Amino acid sequence: MIMPNEVLLPAVGEIVADGGSVTLKTKGMSMMPFIRGDRDCVVLVKPSELKTGDIVLAKVHGGTYVLHRIFSIEGDRLVLMGDGNLKGKEKCMVTDVLALAVTIVKENGKEIDCTSSMHRFLARLWRILLPFRRYLLAIYRRIFK
Repeated sequence: MIMPNEVLLPAVGEIVADGGSVTLKTKGMSMMPFIRGDRDCVVLVKPSELKTGDIVLAKVHGGTYVLHRIFSIEGDRLVLMGDGNLKGKEKCMVTDVLALAVTIVKENGKEIDCTSSMHRFLARLWRILLPFRRYLLAIYRRIFK
């Protein structure tokens, strides 16, 4: 079933807030190469603690929803950035986080634990490679159309 984000995502937030989990198919390319839109899914749960490097579903300025990684934490404010973004960042409050992604389900069914030390290491490495993302993403897109 296809629903507009303005309807679907608040409902996802309610389910997660009540202790449930939701598996959601992703859209867009802002989380490449870790999450491929229209192909991969994420399992979302209620966050107990937020850390830099976590992937969160959050409501940002203007009421837009994003599934992006926490780039930095400044008190009660979060700075988010998609893995596929070259420089664009969003800001929100901790209270604007609806859910935490704990698993990425690839289109072939393989599950990747977002909380594992390996995934967190790769995410940190990807962040360090930020100045080179433009070139790495161009290569990635040509190989994995």
